[in-house]
Amino acid sequence: ASAASTPRQRGMEVVTVLSPPPAGGGQNLRQQIPGGGENISVHLQDFPKVREELAHNERQLVRQMDRARDLCNAILAIRSEENIRVRQPLSTATIYGADAQNYSDIAHIFKEETNIHNVRFVDDFKSVAQHVLTVNFPVAGKRLGGKMKEVGAAAKAGKWEYRDGKVVVADEVMQEGEYHLILKPTAAKGAKAIGNDAVVILDLTITPELEAEGLARDLVRMIQQARKDAGLNVSDRIALVLNLPESMRPAMQHQNYIEEQTLAVSIAESGAETCEKISTQEIDGEKITIGITKAA
Repeated sequence: ASAASTPRQRGMEVVTVLSPPPAGGGQNLRQQIPGGGENISVHLQDFPKVREELAHNERQLVRQMDRARDLCNAILAIRSEENIRVRQPLSTATIYGADAQNYSDIAHIFKEETNIHNVRFVDDFKSVAQHVLTVNFPVAGKRLGGKMKEVGAAAKAGKWEYRDGKVVVADEVMQEGEYHLILKPTAAKGAKAIGNDAVVILDLTITPELEAEGLARDLVRMIQQARKDAGLNVSDRIALVLNLPESMRPAMQHQNYIEEQTLAVSIAESGAETCEKISTQEIDGEKITIGITKAA
């Protein structure tokens, strides 16, 4: 009885939630649930209550996903600053912060969204970043008066500390609005702060293996465009012929990946001009000719 009661209860709750818009529809669904109460109108039922443990889990999930979005945006911002396209895989992103390990179970999201092979988590950012304090002179000056000069000089020199959760500069406990704290990574490049409690650092090294993988992704994009221009159906299989410049030839180290992504049954590396459909494209100023023949 207990094994059937939970799905029955969930089903009853679903049809109760759905019943107001489609008049009669919810009642019909309810009557089809075994033990759902054939003679009781769904429209007379109390609206299901949100169980607190579910609401808590949902809020926690929303916070986690908001954080994941911020981390992904930081990684993509570093890529943009370093002029590294998203199709170019990178080896490792390391996330530093007090709650970093809490995100290890969604590391696959970081990898997929930012094209990173590995994501590491370190529960402390002190080795890679520091908080920089700036004093809000117009606000703090109203309270501190003549001591502002000393406070400003100490803040500029980095001579401040936390005491009992408060920021103290030159023995003055700073009030809310009198200062700003900014987390600043110590690395000159490849690093970005997320708020004031986390830092992400990318390994910007592009090995020959990573470069070849990035070129393969670029080539797949161009072949997909050529398929579209040729008017092929999504499921059509093709025979590919590629005229590639020398700089693009490392992409063929990933021939199986290219075939899988483009539904190619074969790939030849010369004679593209003899194919049924021909597409000429450029990458970094070099011409690539893609020949496509629909496979039988």
